[in-house]
Amino acid sequence: MRQCRLKPRIRLQTASVYQKANNSVWRKKQICFLVNTRLQSATSDFYKG
Repeated sequence: MRQCRLKPRIRLQTASVYQKANNSVWRKKQICFLVNTRLQSATSDFYKG
């Protein structure tokens, strides 16, 4: 029940901070995925050649 007494502005600030953190983590995951796929395609081309 304490959370309801908090000022909405503070709750919004914390929510935005968490959202930014999630976005950065998602971006890192996406970059890692892209790098992995590029490496896989490069190695497959290397083995084919």
